Amino acid sequence: MTLGASNVRLFSFALALLLLLGLFSSPALALEPDQIALLVNKNVPEGRKLAEFYAQQRHIPDGRIIEVDLPAPDPASFPELITPAMYDARVVPVVRDFLTKGGFDRKVICVVSFWGMPLRILPREIPELAKAERTALEAQLKDELTPKLQRDVSAMEALARELNPKFQAGAGNEVPQLSARLSTAMHALYVWLDAGAHRSADWHHAAGGVRAAAARERAAGIPAAGLPTHPPA
Repeated sequence: MTLGASNVRLFSFALALLLLLGLFSSPALALEPDQIALLVNKNVPEGRKLAEFYAQQRHIPDGRIIEVDLPAPDPASFPELITPAMYDARVVPVVRDFLTKGGFDRKVICVVSFWGMPLRILPREIPELAKAERTALEAQLKDELTPKLQRDVSAMEALARELNPKFQAGAGNEVPQLSARLSTAMHALYVWLDAGAHRSADWHHAAGGVRAAAARERAAGIPAAGLPTHPPA
């Protein structure tokens, strides 16, 4: 079975859509000791001791402990919470200065907090204008983008069914469900390619369209992932 030009375009669009929906993820790399800084509350000596022990065990370079001045935890309250105002005033400037003035802003990619540091920031107040904008965007998503996504996912499922009559489409028309349906249809297409069609001109035709779509996504600043550049031997 061959893929027509319209199906190749649809296949290319599907890959780009998968990228936009965040269905591809790159594996996380292990952190090196030089990429880590440690965050402690100067009013909680126990937290500082834990940070020093952690630094010794993980071979963190010297001078990587950041101290901030926050109230010591009160067992009668909820010490894991901090207000946005206090976070902005007492935590952000100290961490920023430590990283920039110490020359660590291009090295450190992870800051580990220890006992004595709040675990959560209380929700910020959303201005009324921002609320209105969010409501408008949600309405646009529901009225304009979701129906288009439904049509495109249905077309992908039709293509998968054309290639594999046993293919069974998913259900649901909300964005998370459409995302899962698209992933299922894409998986069926990959299985079809791996079954042998990739050794024919059809594979090169389809994969060429996918690679072209991925190149356009990279040019737009979206990380690209997808089919291999060559069919398996």
